[in-house]
Amino acid sequence: MHRALWLAVPVLAVSLNLIRGGEPANVLDKAPSKFAKSGDLKVHYKSLGDGKTAVVFVHGWCCDLSVWRDQAAAFDGKVRMVFIDLPGYGKSDQPKIDYTMDVFAKGVDAVLQDAGVEQAALAGHSMGTAVVRQYYRLFPKKTKALIFVDGALRSFSKDPADIDKFKA
Repeated sequence: MHRALWLAVPVLAVSLNLIRGGEPANVLDKAPSKFAKSGDLKVHYKSLGDGKTAVVFVHGWCCDLSVWRDQAAAFDGKVRMVFIDLPGYGKSDQPKIDYTMDVFAKGVDAVLQDAGVEQAALAGHSMGTAVVRQYYRLFPKKTKALIFVDGALRSFSKDPADIDKFKA
């Protein structure tokens, strides 16, 4: 509960600013573009702040990293942030391949390696929730937390004994 509060306060601050007619700072658009290699793919990202731990923002289907513009403004100067265009989206390579959750999760890992991030709290929006969940499955030791924004939650295990633990 306490950890959730540090996410809610900046979102509330951005909401109040917009209600008053203000515009959030355009820090995300001003950040330089960077590219990481994931296999043969170039994956586009932007990084704000310093540190080996970061909050990583993963967009949903048919979006790009710009959907996180308000969050970038709210967290600017408070925490290291990484914003990713998943493979096939935004300024990342868009070859005709099967875009699986593994492809996306490995793209996220390539970005974090390139950016020097060792531990991440990953925020996934919509389809991005499945991406960050797959990232956790593949790289659990690099994952500090998962944040799901408007995405489906499913069990992390295929073992029926484990699935029963998650039922209410």
